[in-house]
Amino acid sequence: MYRPRIIPVLLIDGRQAVKTIRFRERVYLGDPVNTVSLFNAFEVDELVVLDIGATPQGRSPDLAVIGDIASEAHMPLAVGGGVTSCAQIEALLALGAEKVVISSAALADPGFVREAVDRFGSSSITACMDVGHDWLKRPRVVTRSGAKKVSGTPLAIATRLQDMGVGEIIVQSIANDGLRQGYDTGL
Repeated sequence: MYRPRIIPVLLIDGRQAVKTIRFRERVYLGDPVNTVSLFNAFEVDELVVLDIGATPQGRSPDLAVIGDIASEAHMPLAVGGGVTSCAQIEALLALGAEKVVISSAALADPGFVREAVDRFGSSSITACMDVGHDWLKRPRVVTRSGAKKVSGTPLAIATRLQDMGVGEIIVQSIANDGLRQGYDTGL
């Protein structure tokens, strides 16, 4: 019998758990480690932790925060935000992450993604694709928290990411982010 998997995404900005609305407004939710204990109680299947402040602030993932989260998590963990090197991926996997999520760097440097897949395996590398809309309401892939447009359709970019060897692709709809209206199934 089919049982859907429950995979929440926990957004952090440094040491704070946050919720965003359309990638702009940030609402403080509290300590991310305490939030993970709630996900443990709900017995979620997997947890994705994205440090949404890392890339815009030009910083690496905070290994201390990720280590604290990983030590509390009783489920497989995927971690992303500010990942730009294989050394960072290695450090995140050593802390207990099962997968590392690459977004802006995946689209800016395909060679990095191929190197990461070759070194760590496709099952350890996940790409994240943020999708907004242009002024004609056509879907557009963006990076850097929606600040930079990427040329190509979402399907073409997803195909490119697949060809690079990523094991999974997370698709995030900016228009639906934080509104509690469900998934953008058309996308």
